[in-house]
Amino acid sequence: MKFLSGNALVSELSAALQGQPFDAAVAYWGKGAVELLGLGSWARGSRIFCDAFSGACNPSTLRQLFDLGVEIWDCPGLHAKVYLTDQVLFSGSANASANGLGREDDELKLGLEAGLLTHDPALIGKAEEWLHGIIGRSSRLKPDQLAKIEEAWRARRNQRPMPTKLRALEDVLLGQSEVLSDRRIFLCVFTEVEPPKERWDVYHKQGYNEPALEEDGQVPFFWDAHKWDVRSGDLILSYHHTGGRLKYDAMSIVRDVLDGGAVVPVIPVKKPLGLRLDPPQANRIGMRISTLIASGEIDVPTPQLVPLATLAELLRTPGIKGATDRPVAPD
Repeated sequence: MKFLSGNALVSELSAALQGQPFDAAVAYWGKGAVELLGLGSWARGSRIFCDAFSGACNPSTLRQLFDLGVEIWDCPGLHAKVYLTDQVLFSGSANASANGLGREDDELKLGLEAGLLTHDPALIGKAEEWLHGIIGRSSRLKPDQLAKIEEAWRARRNQRPMPTKLRALEDVLLGQSEVLSDRRIFLCVFTEVEPPKERWDVYHKQGYNEPALEEDGQVPFFWDAHKWDVRSGDLILSYHHTGGRLKYDAMSIVRDVLDGGAVVPVIPVKKPLGLRLDPPQANRIGMRISTLIASGEIDVPTPQLVPLATLAELLRTPGIKGATDRPVAPD
């Protein structure tokens, strides 16, 4: 029996699986897992059990596994990390992903993972018995289910934690915007303050009700957003533009999309993606956005969603006053 960790874990596990079908009850599979484990055509007939709809399984990786002829089984609530062949058993902490937090690929680090690898026939037999019980609570997936899996994956990926060195949204926008590239987080500048009564009717008819927000004069939804490409879990940084001035509204998470965008219920988020966003910081960001509005880079009064990655690019454009005059947090 061997205790493995870090790079030794990856190399020995990959070597143990080579050239033969295997079973793996491993909850999460991220981008790069197939390459990390060195899987090839010889893996045809292998069986993988995972929590496919958890949002922590990358649909592209599952597609690769399907293409290799691997059977994929969904086991809701699975949290095990067991790899098994006729000759070897590995059990430990290592997902074929980065701990289920939505990190993957170059974000995937196995330095803190560890586990035990054994060739003991008795232990392998025990693991086979355990796996038989897993089969009884699992269902085999088909490739046409990947679209639904992708919805869950994108929502969780969007909410993955930021690198710990980043603490404020302003720092991300002005100097670390690469972490925004695949996240669904948007800017919205709007002019109307009160939605028409029929939009309130749609909101309440669907069972949404936020008395505390409404009593504070806040409208807990966007409206007439039929042209928006928006979905549950998206984040929206919003400002109100009136009289030539820009006022910070909120950072909100989308709860639903009603009647094709006629009403988009949201709820405020104090620390989006774990980042600080206090009123002074939001006002500084707003001053820079005002410059973009004045230059015509952002259209007002037509409400639109601008990806924050795009906003960051605009703020770095030469000639945008104040775009890069503030130092970002050090690495």
